[in-house]
Amino acid sequence: MIRWPRPERALVAGKVLSFHEPAETVLPRGVVIGAGRILALFDPDDRAARRDLGVAVEDLGDTVLVPGFIDAHNHLPSAVLDSFAVPTAHVLSNDDLVAALAAAVAGLPADQWVVTEHALSLQQFPIGDPPSAEVLDRVPGDNPIAVRLGAHAMVLNGRAMALAGIADHRGDPPGGMIERDPSGRPTGIIREYGAIGLVLRCFDPRAVAGDLSDAIRATQRDYARTGITTVRVTGFREGELAAFQGVLAADGRLATRVFGGPRLDPTATLADRLATIASWPAATGFGGEWLAHDAVKIFVDHGIETIVDGGEPTLLMEREELLALVARAAGLGWAVTCHAATRLGVDAVLDVFERVRRTSTTRLSIEHGFDVSDAQLTRMAAHDIWWSTQPAVVGVELNAAATALRRHRLVPLRTALRLGVGCVLGSDWNGTPGRRGRPFQPLESVALSVERRSLWGQDFDVEESLPVSAALHLHTRTAALMLGRGDLGVIAPGASADLVGLDADPTATLRPGVRLTLVGGRAV
Repeated sequence: MIRWPRPERALVAGKVLSFHEPAETVLPRGVVIGAGRILALFDPDDRAARRDLGVAVEDLGDTVLVPGFIDAHNHLPSAVLDSFAVPTAHVLSNDDLVAALAAAVAGLPADQWVVTEHALSLQQFPIGDPPSAEVLDRVPGDNPIAVRLGAHAMVLNGRAMALAGIADHRGDPPGGMIERDPSGRPTGIIREYGAIGLVLRCFDPRAVAGDLSDAIRATQRDYARTGITTVRVTGFREGELAAFQGVLAADGRLATRVFGGPRLDPTATLADRLATIASWPAATGFGGEWLAHDAVKIFVDHGIETIVDGGEPTLLMEREELLALVARAAGLGWAVTCHAATRLGVDAVLDVFERVRRTSTTRLSIEHGFDVSDAQLTRMAAHDIWWSTQPAVVGVELNAAATALRRHRLVPLRTALRLGVGCVLGSDWNGTPGRRGRPFQPLESVALSVERRSLWGQDFDVEESLPVSAALHLHTRTAALMLGRGDLGVIAPGASADLVGLDADPTATLRPGVRLTLVGGRAV
């Protein structure tokens, strides 16, 4: 008889799988839940065990229960703000884009900015026909328009370029790029933080959104529908954390668990970034079951677009500046993660992390590392540096025209595990549905790690394919261990009751459907 905590529900599934190790573990089909925890596992065919439960049994039929998925690199706050932006996940051409924007501007004041969700990439458009200011100027009216192309690029109409002063820059702004035609005129496409920052100074998307509470609740429910139970936010911007704290205070919990830390503005001065690190814990005062501390995020280079375009990688700061930031954070006991998409960026981070590791045991991690080398992976393993990577991003970016990207070995997961690197998988996105959003779900991320085939049917480095159980392990148990939460990412007595019910065995069927998601034992 289970006496304490008191059982609240007992589930019987067609199969129960956990991923304690890279190979799956088949468990008894009965799970007892109470006080947000898994209290016990039982054999539903044992009549005596069922009788002693003290709670009615819920039969889930042929549903397969697995641990809740942990998205180890996610931009949940951006997903929340996308609730207020123009939807573009359905867009596959410039005509689609103009039509979506024309519908959005109807009835708006002429001075109101029109901004799209983070749902497009240039790869979504027909080859040779990318969006441009000329295309966006076909939209009726005179509203400034900013179309987001992922997190690292935008395309602007003429009015937006004028307001942001894009044409005033004869060259590229520090840390940014302005695309120009052969005559030197801006095309409307801008890239990276230094250029995008010129636009963001003109409007505050949070001011347009207003109260984010309901959007946070709805977005987290959307996440849960894809099987995500824990989100690692790789960098809160100023003010974003407070909105989540407000929902937690009002509801007593969140729909999904959230880990996060400060995102250092790469365009800010070194003094300002050091001040952010020093003030963040005292200013926020958060940490607990639902909203918990994670790492300080530092940007070291640009995004995968540099590799896609075949450009020359550059660093956003010198190594000594990076060392000052990492040392300050580590000295205060913070974990540190660095955005390094290219080999150049990974080398710079490893040089600094190796120096910091001499005196600090804090968690250190690298985000992305899309074309990381064997030598770099060996250095990560030797110095206990985690690698958080996203095969889903390659799945979106690798189309038939991405010839420069194909020259690189991409996301070498099998090699990393062979060399002993701690690897975790994330989406680098927000799980939005639609063609662009398809890879940004855990089960799609797992499938991409196994199949090594992009959204556009392009194979990439198939010799780096993982067994499906190993990929599931990286999205569950391994991610929980990186976060220091041994009670997550596993089905076992004492673990948090974060469970996902699937319509098929994920080790036998890639991309099964999600039937139910429990977080802390409660259906979301």
